[in-house]
Amino acid sequence: MKNAIKFSALLMVTLVMMMSAGCKKDSSSATKEFMKLTIDGQAKDVPVYEAHLLSDLNIVGSISDDYKQIWIYLPEDFTIGTHALNSQQTDHYAISYIDGLKNDGVTPDLYHQESGSIEITEYDVESGKLTGTFYVKCINDQEKVINITNGSFLVFI
Repeated sequence: MKNAIKFSALLMVTLVMMMSAGCKKDSSSATKEFMKLTIDGQAKDVPVYEAHLLSDLNIVGSISDDYKQIWIYLPEDFTIGTHALNSQQTDHYAISYIDGLKNDGVTPDLYHQESGSIEITEYDVESGKLTGTFYVKCINDQEKVINITNGSFLVFI
């Protein structure tokens, strides 16, 4: 009987130690994800809809309920530093803007980058914290231009 009690006590201590070792403080709970930007002179605080790493990193900010969004694309092997954006992008650094739906009510009014820059300012592998700044000139298929300036973001991936 004493051996069973000792075993039970040892098992409980081991379980408690394993659980506490497996629990890691969630650093993202202390700092909230955000995106800020200015679209054609109008400042916006944009909630981050999602930030996930699949084959590339996608950061999506939902500007309004009427399908206005900003998408930031980074390659899986992104690096700290400044990366030029242009219409002939080949290295997976990119920004797109969706200005709601077109008149058909179905097709997104998609703007692709024409020029700009994105700077990855910080990446902490342990916490997943990623910060950066950006500006971009985007154009849609009807050659309407939108300038996005003073962009910044903080996400956890």
